Amino acid sequence: MKRWQMCRSALGMLALSGSVGTGVIFLSASGGSAATPRAAVTAKRHDPSGATHNWYNKLSANTKGWCPVTSPPNFPCDGQPGDYGTIGIYSHSAEDGGWGTYAFGATLYGQSKYARVTGGQDDSQDGGAPSATGCTVPGDENCSGPFTLWGPRNQGNDIVFPTNGFTTSIKMYVDAGWAEANPGNVVDWDTGTQTSTGNYEEDFVIDLCSTATGWEVSWENGSGGCGASPGSPDPEYLTTSGWYTLQMYFSNQAGTVFVTYAVLSDGSTGNSPATQVWSYTENSGIATSSSGGPLYGWLPTEDVSGLPLAQIRLTVNSCCHD
Repeated sequence: MKRWQMCRSALGMLALSGSVGTGVIFLSASGGSAATPRAAVTAKRHDPSGATHNWYNKLSANTKGWCPVTSPPNFPCDGQPGDYGTIGIYSHSAEDGGWGTYAFGATLYGQSKYARVTGGQDDSQDGGAPSATGCTVPGDENCSGPFTLWGPRNQGNDIVFPTNGFTTSIKMYVDAGWAEANPGNVVDWDTGTQTSTGNYEEDFVIDLCSTATGWEVSWENGSGGCGASPGSPDPEYLTTSGWYTLQMYFSNQAGTVFVTYAVLSDGSTGNSPATQVWSYTENSGIATSSSGGPLYGWLPTEDVSGLPLAQIRLTVNSCCHD
């Protein structure tokens, strides 16, 4: 049983109800079976069309769209035991805020500031707390990061799968030297989806796992793990430090949801032409007729203290994947 299940018995009862209403959360299929960071939507925010809306935040001035709920059943992003990890905007020249050496002084073209995130502390039986060298008990959601509900116009209202699908992406600074010096840590980027009835559907996750060779890239439908998933190509290793874009392209292929995971290298300052370094396409087996849009973006396992993030985006596809 993971920390979200142990916080309060009343929350567990709400989560298991599976109905849509104020204060309801849903259980995910993540590796640690943690409750998802999904807040119920009030009627005044509801979009009757169920459409997915574009959303973008450079994460250069504010963290709008992140951690939008500040009270139970979705706990705040304050990094405390049982809560989500933190997110804040910092200058690239900011002094070490307890993050250690990860990506210290990293610059991002066109932005003097970007976000830094940490993992929260797991207070269940597994334990785990952020440290300068990684999570004290790495992997398996023991240090869980912040989340987003994709801006004010989505927040779980988007229960119709777009005709041409949708794409999520986020820019992340990868410190290869830190990975080599601190193997065994994990960073997961998760796009959770929902059904056409507004219930939790599936997690689609890109895994970054620190090894003596750099950051190993793989995918899964959960979180906290390392190693290539069945059917995927040999894992890629990110051995060059710099900004990378983690992208997931959800498409409609003959009535079935397909997901293309991709990692693109943007260079040391995020100013180089993006170059794809790894990708994999998964047949989810989910019918588009029963699927909705994105439910949340989340770092369910975030073992790096002070991980830099920028330019998160949700885009409704206008046509087809090139």
